[in-house]
Amino acid sequence: MDNKLTLFREEELVLQKAATVIEQFKVQDMVPLDAYSQLLNHYQKLLRQTKFLIKMSDKQQNYLTHLTESVEIKNQELVRINQEKNELLGIAVHDLKSPLGAIQGAIDLLQDDLKNLSKEEMLQWLNIIKQASVQMLDSM
Repeated sequence: MDNKLTLFREEELVLQKAATVIEQFKVQDMVPLDAYSQLLNHYQKLLRQTKFLIKMSDKQQNYLTHLTESVEIKNQELVRINQEKNELLGIAVHDLKSPLGAIQGAIDLLQDDLKNLSKEEMLQWLNIIKQASVQMLDSM
């Protein structure tokens, strides 16, 4: 913004010098004053319009900066929430691994020794499987 203001100060100085020259020509009756006056008026109008557009551009830039900051804050929140989700899933997976391992081990034993196990031993292993599955369901 400072560079823009410096530019406008220089432009205003040029306008003041042009006005001084026009006044000198007017006094000396050297050139058609109307042509220079119209040129000066158009230039001043253009300068005012340019200042207005730059002011609007600065407002839009401020608005975009605000939006960018808001998006960055929301992005940080999403990263934090994603980390929490990952931690929760890690805990859930860890809590489910032990009962699943017990179930799988019991089933493997049952399959391997099905012919050699008594009915009572088979019921014990089925009870272990049931307890592990209950433990899994309770952890959910």
